[in-house]
Amino acid sequence: MKRVPFVALSVAFACTTMIAHAQQTPGYPERVLQWTVQPGETCVDIAASLYGSAQHVALLERYNAVRCGPAPLPNGTTLVVPERVTQLPTATLKTMKPDVRARPPAGAWSPASPGMPLHRRYGVNTMDTGRADIRFVDRTRVFLAENTLVVIFGTAGQTHVTQTPPARVQLDEGEMQAGLAALRGDAIEVDVEGGGRVSAQSRDTVVKKKTERTTVSVFDGSARVQSGGAAVDVPQRMGSSFVRAKPPSPPRPLPDAPAWANPTTNGVVLAPEGTGILHATWAAVAKTKVYRFEVARDRDFTDLVVREEVPKDILAFRAEKLPSGSYYLRVRTIDDEDFLGLAAPAREVFLLDAHLQEAAGEVRPDEVTVHPYGVLAFAPNPQLEMALDEGPFGPIVTSLDFR
Repeated sequence: MKRVPFVALSVAFACTTMIAHAQQTPGYPERVLQWTVQPGETCVDIAASLYGSAQHVALLERYNAVRCGPAPLPNGTTLVVPERVTQLPTATLKTMKPDVRARPPAGAWSPASPGMPLHRRYGVNTMDTGRADIRFVDRTRVFLAENTLVVIFGTAGQTHVTQTPPARVQLDEGEMQAGLAALRGDAIEVDVEGGGRVSAQSRDTVVKKKTERTTVSVFDGSARVQSGGAAVDVPQRMGSSFVRAKPPSPPRPLPDAPAWANPTTNGVVLAPEGTGILHATWAAVAKTKVYRFEVARDRDFTDLVVREEVPKDILAFRAEKLPSGSYYLRVRTIDDEDFLGLAAPAREVFLLDAHLQEAAGEVRPDEVTVHPYGVLAFAPNPQLEMALDEGPFGPIVTSLDFR
């Protein structure tokens, strides 16, 4: 039998490009134009010029951080505006995992589906194994964890009605991750049932409501937490909490990230299709209540494959029977005050489909035991390159013949 270590296998991840629909301006859900504000122009003037009626001024606020009122807009401001009058849903259920349901205002709950439009006052509820990615018209994103209930609120076009910006969503129970509006640059407003509001100028702020207590963990940017007539500004890597309508706590550091330990999977792993195994081990962190371990198919951890919370005395996790492809691993703590902590640097793993043909042997993650007359076959994969015997890197070969 021959033992063949694959120490010369190198990874080079390829990029993919999304092609926008011909009827859309790239990066927008519709065709848009640019309008430069002239001296003395108001939203009413521009709406009348573009769309033939002042009643469409809300379209000017769809992608711009402006507030339409009677006063002229700043001279020279460049606005991004819809090419024509359109009616778009407040948000869309972009992606979801099983066990997600939705309901219209005063309607009944029914199973949700990817691409489902979500209008004002629609409810979205993730069940025990459900997760959801909600994308607003200006590309603000809200990610829902399992057992989370939210209500979709008004669009930015209604902001001028009140001095307080309308909430995008109301969190009734559970956990959600709020992402900054990509096109407008505004903060995302989240109302919490029972009292409190979170204004997140952030790509990654997690709001978690459990019974009467709400915790806010800011991993990027900043957030303002308001409750009980008081407000605190929470910077990056800090958190705050409040109980129903009581004032929020002063900002405090988030729990430290666990350090990876051995054995933890990293790099390229060989496994026959559907048999991939990922190992993760980490060092203990003080004041931990549980550890949260996640496996995702993307760097932003929006396409989750595994999310498990384990007691503080468990410092390892194993995921089995995974199909081939790219995976990302991370672990973080939830402390005894229920704050979600910083994540360990993500580990990137590629499970490569490799199996033996015409001979007995064994394929292990980093070593193959094969009969001298065996053939090791690889599934084609444009994302990886291979080097043999210290030679140059090139495309993955379809097979290696050890005869």
